[in-house]
Amino acid sequence: MLTLLLSCNGGPVDCQELIGIEKDQCLRAEIQTLPATELSGVIERASQIEDFVIRGATISAWVEDHNHEINPQDGFPLCQLLNGKDLSRCQKLLLAAHLRD
Repeated sequence: MLTLLLSCNGGPVDCQELIGIEKDQCLRAEIQTLPATELSGVIERASQIEDFVIRGATISAWVEDHNHEINPQDGFPLCQLLNGKDLSRCQKLLLAAHLRD
């Protein structure tokens, strides 16, 4: 699903003005654009995603894309937003980044 982050007048959408699934999808789209240097912004936005499926998929995808660029210890707070198998998978992705080459 492609979420466009443009308002009717063509400007960017403020995710904080949205509610429910629309807000979650907006935050997901913002996170996808953030580089590894913006890890704190990723954590802040991901913590606002209420739907656990969207949150899990968003964090997992971002970590897969950037695990070679971040220190595992720095990335663990992001993983802590997940539970169970998703948490374990996230941590393993960070710790085993060198094995994915």
